[in-house]
Amino acid sequence: MKDKIQQQIQTAQREHQQGNLVKANELFKLAEETLNSASEPSVNLQQRLHIVSALSQINLQMQQYKPALSYLSLLMTLQPTNSQLLQQIIQVASHLKDWPLLCENYLKFIDAHIEAKQSIASDHYFNLGYYYKQAGNYVDAIAQFELAIRHNINQAEEVYLNLAVIYSEKLRQEEQAKQALHKALQLNSRFTPALYNLATLYEEEGNKTKAMELYRQTLQYEPHNYNALARIADLYNFTDVNDPVFKQILSALSHANLALEDKINLNYALGKAFDDCQDYKQASYYYAKANEHNTSLLAPYQPQALEAHINENISLFSKQWFEQLEPISTAEPIFICGMFRSGSTLVEQILASHSKITAGGEITYFPDLVNTKLLHYPSQCSDIEIARFKQYAQDYLTLLSTTFPGYDLVTDKRPDNFLYLGLIKTLFPNAKIIHTQRQEMDNCLSVYFLRLADSLNYATKLSNIMHYYQQQQRLVNHFKSLFPDTIYSIDYDNLVVNPEQNIQSLLSFIGLGWEDGCMNFNHLNNKVKTASVWKVRQPIFQKSSGRWLNYKNYLK
Repeated sequence: MKDKIQQQIQTAQREHQQGNLVKANELFKLAEETLNSASEPSVNLQQRLHIVSALSQINLQMQQYKPALSYLSLLMTLQPTNSQLLQQIIQVASHLKDWPLLCENYLKFIDAHIEAKQSIASDHYFNLGYYYKQAGNYVDAIAQFELAIRHNINQAEEVYLNLAVIYSEKLRQEEQAKQALHKALQLNSRFTPALYNLATLYEEEGNKTKAMELYRQTLQYEPHNYNALARIADLYNFTDVNDPVFKQILSALSHANLALEDKINLNYALGKAFDDCQDYKQASYYYAKANEHNTSLLAPYQPQALEAHINENISLFSKQWFEQLEPISTAEPIFICGMFRSGSTLVEQILASHSKITAGGEITYFPDLVNTKLLHYPSQCSDIEIARFKQYAQDYLTLLSTTFPGYDLVTDKRPDNFLYLGLIKTLFPNAKIIHTQRQEMDNCLSVYFLRLADSLNYATKLSNIMHYYQQQQRLVNHFKSLFPDTIYSIDYDNLVVNPEQNIQSLLSFIGLGWEDGCMNFNHLNNKVKTASVWKVRQPIFQKSSGRWLNYKNYLK
């Protein structure tokens, strides 16, 4: 048997050397099958190593990365202390974004060194923590980061920064995040990433004075940190173009060889500054420059692709779809969605002022689900078994109960969840959907005035924003026609004019009685992760309504 396997290996090798990759792959797999069928398949370890190693490399050459990663993982089982092999696995798994399998292999590598009583560099604990974070396994990520610190990793402040990001952005544990950042600053008082992130946390909790102090400190230690300068501008109320901060931004923007990222942020900051000073012509100029630069970094917006996607949603999630669907869950979670900058944060803060509701903020469950498990959404939904839908629903409810223990009603305020209303209503037909809307030009201009995530590539041109707005409205109207009793549209402009009446109607839609605290939402002591953080810290005001009229002579 051993000789037969060796002959198969040699034949496969010849094909590989001649560049016949497909044939070589077939022959090595045949040799693998022969070895596995042997009465003692593990006797010749060298033959097994040879076969598996060859299969991994051939599949890499053919750019068949999934089978290549499987063979590399098998190889790691045979050679768990091989650092070069680990690097290959990291490269391939990162390309595939198969973070769980990467973590599994990295853990084998670390455990094998520990078992063999071999030293292991503290950087490996940090790296594994990073990959656990990528995999969404935040508990294990924290454990590995803490191991890196205990093993005296160099520049431990970097590790504390990573811990803070997990606590703040992933686990909603802001106090633990602050503690981690303070520990980083104890190690290095001039560590500007910690100062900047700490400033952001204070900004989100409404401590404007402390946030401003820390942003200024960041800028003091790192004068070219123009992100900090842009944040200062956002917090600042400009009244005069001769203001020192105003001049500081202008001076920064005049620097030669300024990085494109900095040009973008500083132009947005100047647009905001001139808007504060009511110089709308100059404001429009700098906003246009900011968006022009930003557009150059983004993938092109494709209106026809969005229209096709909306059409596909409307076609699949029809009246017939929901009539034939087996019940998944009777739960009634609350979702707030609509255009960005349409008042969703204001509505969430008002509702969170009610004793029976807590603000969940922008929960990423549905975008994450689609981007990882439903890559061909929505068409893929037609092939999914009911059991999987039920698991998705249960996973969401478990996420709410573990993240917000003790709360029965949690608002999920993810504006772009309107794109997933078909999936949401499939899992939760009784879900309460609050759709926020606003005068079209005001809404579109508000989007245009801010730098949003790179994924929102429509947000840098007014014509694209208006197109996106209209497609959003078209999709929401479709679902409102199917679920008129559980989808409620609230108009921002009407809300700020008649708050009490609108809030009463909103609470009635959810099934709750009136509480006076809902009119005093600006006193709510919670975290607000949004570009509107300071507006929702103020009483309801009408300044944003009709704002587009200030720019009607300057818009293209």
